[in-house]
Amino acid sequence: VPEEVTWDHPENRLIMGSGPLAGTPVWGTGSLNVVTRGAMTNGAVMTNAQGFFGSNLKYSGYDAIVLQGQAKKWVYVYINDDVVELRDASHLLGKDTWEMQDTLQAEYGLSGHQMSVYGIGPAGENIVRFAIIEGDYGHVASKNGVGAVLGKKHVKCVAIVRGSRAVRVHDTAGLLQAADVIAHELKQTPTYEYGTLGGPLRNNRSGALSVKNLTTNIYPVPERLDDLEPAQLRQKFLHRGHQCSGCGMRGHCHILVLPEGRQEGALVDEAESEGIAMCGPQIGSVDTADVMWLNTQVDKAGVDVNEWGWLCGWVMEGYEKGYITKEQLGGLEMKWGDVEAANQLLQMMSRRE
Repeated sequence: VPEEVTWDHPENRLIMGSGPLAGTPVWGTGSLNVVTRGAMTNGAVMTNAQGFFGSNLKYSGYDAIVLQGQAKKWVYVYINDDVVELRDASHLLGKDTWEMQDTLQAEYGLSGHQMSVYGIGPAGENIVRFAIIEGDYGHVASKNGVGAVLGKKHVKCVAIVRGSRAVRVHDTAGLLQAADVIAHELKQTPTYEYGTLGGPLRNNRSGALSVKNLTTNIYPVPERLDDLEPAQLRQKFLHRGHQCSGCGMRGHCHILVLPEGRQEGALVDEAESEGIAMCGPQIGSVDTADVMWLNTQVDKAGVDVNEWGWLCGWVMEGYEKGYITKEQLGGLEMKWGDVEAANQLLQMMSRRE
């Protein structure tokens, strides 16, 4: 890439590709890989999301999409087998990533995994430097501001209808045998039962868990530390599997129903270990329902939960120490553990209010 082609230059390519085994029964092969020059470092990035994008792309007969240039008005890419078009996205502007998928699925009369929609929330539209590309309700390509690159191109999302082309392999029996071996190995790992839920508790035991923006490593309410135990955490919520294409990791990727509080009954995505850490102890929050809810708001707004956690924790620490005032925050009181205030800050930042 020529040196003058920076991350925000129209000629910067953004590539959204699948892997060679996408659309087959091998676990973990429905991936979306995003490659570009990223907004945070202006350097090369490859970031990965799971879900159904990769397999839907393959079923349409394509390996990758290359976006280059800049649309004169907001568009989205529509793919349905041989139909590949840029369509008007004006009615999608301002919508979060879940609303975006809801809107397009309703528009085309599709549901479930019949259409994958991967794109940006308000943060990407407003070129927040750590904006993400999100799709299939909780699957995120998060690193180095790839969502800001998509926003610079005035592309809201890529919507792929599940294609009609079957994926054919040279040695079907050999592929299935290899898939069985991979599945057997993965079933022996801790993530098979509970995904990445155990990460924060393990980090706490080693003293590596960030609490209140690294000002301490002592859990905010020590007697509630057991709430992070994976089995206990999972049992707190009504949940169902939300596994990716071709994947049998039953303990990974769940949709939860919040059981109590102001958001009672809301559907949220079960947070990965980073989301639990960043929307929990990093900002002084210990209520796991609040943590799951805030993590989902971060995904919907379209920002990297890790970068968001560091920013929010920094603001809360600055507020506690008097370096940042309520007036500077537009009337917000950013006290440790206040997820409502954290969400208000998230919305202000994402929508440039």
